Amino acid sequence: LLVRQYTFNWESTLLSNTALVKTVEALSWLPERLGFPVPDSQAVIAGRLNNHIEDARAWAGLLIGSIVCYGILPRLIAWLACKITLKTLRERLNLNQPYYQNILRTWQTKIVDADDFQENIVPVS
Repeated sequence: LLVRQYTFNWESTLLSNTALVKTVEALSWLPERLGFPVPDSQAVIAGRLNNHIEDARAWAGLLIGSIVCYGILPRLIAWLACKITLKTLRERLNLNQPYYQNILRTWQTKIVDADDFQENIVPVS
């Protein structure tokens, strides 16, 4: 809590400047369409050890936008698809079929040991 500002210094040791710019542009396409600030090509190239506030805001916007677009939204869409499919699916499983009966017998094992434990409570004097 004693720090005033975090800086974003992103660079790649594997990609050239042009490949890094193209990668960041591809990654930032959807967050930019949804209104998140994203770094431009100049900010990507200058993103090595600089302290520009606007560039830091753009990198932070890309980070938050990527979490929302590529982490939260796909899971939300999958959940909605499952919810809609479940509501429209009227057919239930027929658990009386032999296939399901075999699964139920396998997974619902019965206890074969009798409950014959006798607890002896000794009074304390």
